[in-house]
Amino acid sequence: MSINAASTYTRLADNEIRLLLLDPSWIVSSQPLSFQLITAILPLSSHSLNPRPPTTSPQPPKFIAISHIWDPNPNPRSNPSNHTTILINNQPHRIPHTLYTTLLDLLPDLNNTFPPIWIDPLCINYADPAESSGPARGKTAAAVYRHAERVIVYLGPSTDNPIANPNAPPRLERAVAQMARIGGEVASADGVGAMILTDPDLLRWDEDFAGCEDREEKLRVRERLESLIERERGSAAPWGKRPGLDVDAAYDVLHTPWFGSVWAVPVLLGVPAPVDGEGDVMRRDGSRVVFAVGKARIEWTALWGVLVFMVVWLQKEGRAVGKDGLNAFTALTRMAKFYRHTRMVLPRRISDRPGMTLGLRTRLPQGRLDCSLRELLMDLYMGNCDIPLSGPDPMDRLWAIRGLVTDRHALDDIGADLTGQQTLVRLARTLYRQGNLDFLSLCRERSQGLPSWVPDWTKQQRPPWLGFKTGDKTQLFDAGKATSVTIFEDESNDTTLCLKGFVVDTIQEVRHAWTARLDEAFDWNSCQLRIADLESLIALSPRYSPEQKASARWRVPIADRLMDETYQTVRTTAYLGAEKEFCELELEVPKHCLRDAPSPLPPAGSSGHRMMSTLHSLWSSRSFTSSTGYVGLCPSSASHGDIVFIPSGSHCPYVLRRVNAVPGSTVSSDAIAEKDNEAWELLGEAYVHGIMDGELDLGNKEAEARKFRLV
Repeated sequence: MSINAASTYTRLADNEIRLLLLDPSWIVSSQPLSFQLITAILPLSSHSLNPRPPTTSPQPPKFIAISHIWDPNPNPRSNPSNHTTILINNQPHRIPHTLYTTLLDLLPDLNNTFPPIWIDPLCINYADPAESSGPARGKTAAAVYRHAERVIVYLGPSTDNPIANPNAPPRLERAVAQMARIGGEVASADGVGAMILTDPDLLRWDEDFAGCEDREEKLRVRERLESLIERERGSAAPWGKRPGLDVDAAYDVLHTPWFGSVWAVPVLLGVPAPVDGEGDVMRRDGSRVVFAVGKARIEWTALWGVLVFMVVWLQKEGRAVGKDGLNAFTALTRMAKFYRHTRMVLPRRISDRPGMTLGLRTRLPQGRLDCSLRELLMDLYMGNCDIPLSGPDPMDRLWAIRGLVTDRHALDDIGADLTGQQTLVRLARTLYRQGNLDFLSLCRERSQGLPSWVPDWTKQQRPPWLGFKTGDKTQLFDAGKATSVTIFEDESNDTTLCLKGFVVDTIQEVRHAWTARLDEAFDWNSCQLRIADLESLIALSPRYSPEQKASARWRVPIADRLMDETYQTVRTTAYLGAEKEFCELELEVPKHCLRDAPSPLPPAGSSGHRMMSTLHSLWSSRSFTSSTGYVGLCPSSASHGDIVFIPSGSHCPYVLRRVNAVPGSTVSSDAIAEKDNEAWELLGEAYVHGIMDGELDLGNKEAEARKFRLV
């Protein structure tokens, strides 16, 4: 690191932290920024998110905790020109320009009373592994953010490169000032404002919130937001008023790298909400978390409010642009109006990451934050997010979230001496031991060097085709009904997962794979092939009756489920018009297949959006038929001879391949039964029409279950 640990740091006790105290003498002299390094005592023994420390703990000192994005190359020897000198304990130290800019921009927050600050790269001794890695770091950081009087999140300077171009217009800084003004008005509505709105509320904005909790409150907030949008948007006339919010710059603020930092969520969730008093708890809590861009500031509640404001605004403007049946002239006119209203050339999608990060924060003041490891991993890493949580070290991620989950002790056997891959293996085994066998559905994308049964939590996960096992009405399927998860210990090989399950069938024939496009385009040619393949396979199957074949014809292509307007996956039985929508889409296929390029998905709420989004979500899949006539969808890597397998306690089938088997070779049921210790590779989840709701009655066939070793 940039500080000489041998001369600056002394060993801390378990309940001590280091703080930096600004030396005011630098203001009247020409010397560099100067700090004194002091120690303070915190009640580090508290692991909970309870804002009140135990009565026997020492009174925490008043200090400011600073969270920011680190320089990717902080070593001054590797790039001395990119570093600046500051004084710590009257000794010169070289720090990266990015850190120096952070300190300079935050001086207005320090000059009033000169409170001490805690900032990670200067207050932690990274030369001491016991302090800088493992549970100690996560424990210390969680306590720091929990007991800080104020937390400042530094999103970045006012311009992209203040060192190379110090005279550049402070575009982002101006945008934050505008956001603070608008977001403050949104957050102040009825004490909670936009805090009361959920994601489904935003997607169903034009409805009247029928059946929603706090409906009258939400209607008042909607009316207020609509009024603010009309006030802030620019005139459609070219000479009219410019929009009161630079939406393009505000969009860039919400896409700053901090929101993708592995520590972003612990920073917000580690700061407790006040528990005294009622009413505007969330508004008062906002002042404890402040976001900074350059010299501009915005409180957390205002930032959440302006995020909701922008989502609603851009959704309204985008719907006007994307209406069906526009001719070229009308479309051009609407695009011109969109630019005049927003100063954005084209509609831009706000990333899921700031919304998810700030949205999790809203649960804390409302008393709804009680996450298990499973729940928090799904919140952080599930979905189509364009800013996945950063940090190549899986251990760093675990230390960041360990203090936030209710079942943190399940991670006790994951030591700091493990490699990144070993960490992921241990984490996967821990999750499966907890009964979370549905996380096998996250292993469809193979990660180099990891066993086939280990999800790669170093990157964002695509949602599984067939949902998760929830045990309630939100669960889509229950192929292993009345069976229980059984994990066998195998001490001989840490990379092996031994579990009990049932062989359902063998894949007989596979057809074309859906093009694995993960962008916003819809591949009509893949859709046409999918429909044609399944029609022929279903027609030849001896397994289904004529009535079942008629139903399978439209259910199998979409795996008997739909993505609704809130992007939640539900069974087709929830929509009486699902078959009609599929037939309407089928009529459109030949027209679009004449074009060379894929077309964009229609906007949410428009005709065809639900069915196209559902088909689009079944990426990297192909249709297949089994040796006994079952028809369904399997991973695109599957081939003739692979087996369909249902683990005990699983909600869906999976496809396995015998290790070292030649793709396309057949494995007989007798051969499987004779070799319980055969090694198998997991290929991914599968939809098999006719067995997804427990029709195989596996609960009464436990004697047929076998031990399988996944590697």
